[in-house]
Amino acid sequence: MRYCSEIPIIELLIVIAMIGVLSALVLPSLWGARRGARELATTSNLRHHAMILGVYTSENKDLYPCLTDPSATYSVIRCQSAGIAIEARYFGAAVYWWVGLADGYYEGAWRSPVFRSPLLRRDQAAFTYRLPCSFLADPAFYVPETRQPPPAQLRGVRATEVQWPEKKSLVVDAWRLFEPSAAAAPDARTPAGFVDGHAEAVPESKQVPQYRIGDGPYPLYDADYPAFIPMTHTVGGVRGRDKQ
Repeated sequence: MRYCSEIPIIELLIVIAMIGVLSALVLPSLWGARRGARELATTSNLRHHAMILGVYTSENKDLYPCLTDPSATYSVIRCQSAGIAIEARYFGAAVYWWVGLADGYYEGAWRSPVFRSPLLRRDQAAFTYRLPCSFLADPAFYVPETRQPPPAQLRGVRATEVQWPEKKSLVVDAWRLFEPSAAAAPDARTPAGFVDGHAEAVPESKQVPQYRIGDGPYPLYDADYPAFIPMTHTVGGVRGRDKQ
């Protein structure tokens, strides 16, 4: 009787072990599928924003949005319909570009989820899509031999100045700023929309190194120093490329 009573326990342990093995095999693939779906959603958002920014240039003398004044200590970026006014230093336009475009191109929906990366956790409310700072300065500003202290080379740039439209990021998902573990992952991917209107998640191994000191050190302009968001401080500015 004792021998027979032990058989169900052994079988139960075997079943539990099998469940553990199956879970170890299946859960990573489920997580990968979920991550892939979120990555697809963010590239869809970025493609939309890249197209909107392309339309903006066609309606504004070929210029990309430059919503701050390099000669001012602070500028105000507004969404008039919502009564929103954000004070920002010069390079703050890279963070708040969508607020200034909300009325004209997003029906005033400045808090729309299309400005928030699906890759973020639900408890994070940050708006993560960045206009690369290389669209806010003369290309010479991002060449070590020709950089001058601001505000000399700070200005908006034209679409015709971009030499590699299929390789120059126009709007970048900076979600990795809020997920340090993701930033440390091998060959981490950075989703971005490009000047030619397409969007993709670019592996780190395919990204071209950035100008190592970014925009700085110029704290009065809210300069990124050193560069810390991938594909936003291109060597050569808009004349450079961000992916191989």
